[in-house]
Amino acid sequence: MQICKCVHFAGFRYGHNEYNPYETYIIELHNGIDEKERKEKFIQFLRYYRPNTFGEALGIKLSKDYALWQYPWEFKINPEFNGHDMNVHLIPDIITHFSSAGIPHNMVDQEFAALDAAYYSISHRGYLPEKFGYAELLQLHNDSNGTNAYILRDGNHRISALSALGYKEFSAHQHKRDLVYRSEVMKWNGVKQGYFTPEDALKIFDLYFTGNKSYKLTNIPAKLV
Repeated sequence: MQICKCVHFAGFRYGHNEYNPYETYIIELHNGIDEKERKEKFIQFLRYYRPNTFGEALGIKLSKDYALWQYPWEFKINPEFNGHDMNVHLIPDIITHFSSAGIPHNMVDQEFAALDAAYYSISHRGYLPEKFGYAELLQLHNDSNGTNAYILRDGNHRISALSALGYKEFSAHQHKRDLVYRSEVMKWNGVKQGYFTPEDALKIFDLYFTGNKSYKLTNIPAKLV
């Protein structure tokens, strides 16, 4: 799998020399950027990236305010979901830690430890998916032009490290069911239910090919608690 075709579920692409919180941090680690400087940059992103809607999170204009991370092609849609109401200990990805209670210091420290560990492990031993597990992918296929984008369901730290170390490709797993065709937008569950308009659903789909470059930042940063 080509790294440049992979994307974080928040729309940040890999291998494109553009901002990706995980990848940028590890590239700076690899390039010897001062530890305090690179950590402060990452923390600033966490504190200010706190969108209220899916459109704000992806930096795209949609016809209405959709709930965060409710993908139009997924089987289950929860229009009432609000990441800001979540318990701080129930948020799996630090990049989308939007709890109004703030961001725990210990979770940020754990994130830095995980990012550093991925980098040092791969730089010393290489990428060993047969031992430590394969990255998991969701394939988005634009059948009008034959292009693909791959949302990383698992493996963001490892792919960030591989990218920083100059790798262009890696081995991954993809289940047969994890394939979404652009041409089938009217069959996507969120569209069939009437929650997403077809036009908005396609804007979301297409964003994962072009990357999240216009995400909205808040004026009131999250607290570190």
